[in-house]
Amino acid sequence: MIKTFKQFTVGDSATLEIKLPVITLGEGEPKALLVANQHGGETSGILVIEQLLKTLTKLTGTLTIVPTANPLGLLMGTRNEPVDGKDLNRSFPGNKAGDITGRLAAAIYDLAMQANFVIDLHTFSRKTPIVGIQVKNNDQSVQQQITKMLLALGPDVVWQIETDTQQFKGALDEVCIKQGIPAIGIEMPKAAWITEAEIDRVVQGILAMLKLFGMVEQPAATQPKHIPICQAKTLFAETSGIFHPAKQPLALVTQGQSIGNITSITTFKKTPVLAPANGLLLTVAHRGYVKTGSKLGSLGKVVGRLD
Repeated sequence: MIKTFKQFTVGDSATLEIKLPVITLGEGEPKALLVANQHGGETSGILVIEQLLKTLTKLTGTLTIVPTANPLGLLMGTRNEPVDGKDLNRSFPGNKAGDITGRLAAAIYDLAMQANFVIDLHTFSRKTPIVGIQVKNNDQSVQQQITKMLLALGPDVVWQIETDTQQFKGALDEVCIKQGIPAIGIEMPKAAWITEAEIDRVVQGILAMLKLFGMVEQPAATQPKHIPICQAKTLFAETSGIFHPAKQPLALVTQGQSIGNITSITTFKKTPVLAPANGLLLTVAHRGYVKTGSKLGSLGKVVGRLD
């Protein structure tokens, strides 16, 4: 299996060259793109790529891997690209003659436009199961391929996002799907919390997707069916203090039920955090200090199931 390791210079800041690392496995068709670390502090995807490279022994076609799409964000541990302060995953299709974020996005977009499908690896800072991200639009052919990819991945839950959702304009998955290229995102626990079993699950899911497109022969693990599809609402803290979660991800909660409490650091009075609606708890913050407006979790409204 052919392997190449390259770094493409996209710009510089002061005396520092900013390079995008690209690994290429195999050659020819079909072609897949695997991207990690668009947000600099999200490093679980790099652990997945490390394990995937150890596991993958034979390949038909070309797998292109970008192990860190935001190298300076990785260096600084910041979500956004630190030179410009912009969110790379809201900057696609990018601009080859623009700022650093735009140039990084343009380079990755060019790779994506050559691919038959795209997989984008992300990390939640809160407690989370393995979440597949489905950007939904009206192209039924692309949606059918995305559904097959998600079933191959076998996440615990699917987070469904409409393409016209302003919050996610310029995300890699969104622009790929608009161009007729099936793409999914994968959200995982952060590197300090993800288990080896969870890393292996994601690796096996990626292999199953490669198998779906005829790129590998190795058998895929049996994946779960009846995967809930949810539309998510973020839960924010209304006060500050120490948050103590009372529920774990994937818990079914009812409106008004406590998902935890916040203890004031001045009075040590506990304020319950109540679910605003019925739903499936997708993520929940770890125990620790929160301020007013901090994200405490996300609540999913179940809108369907993958079978």
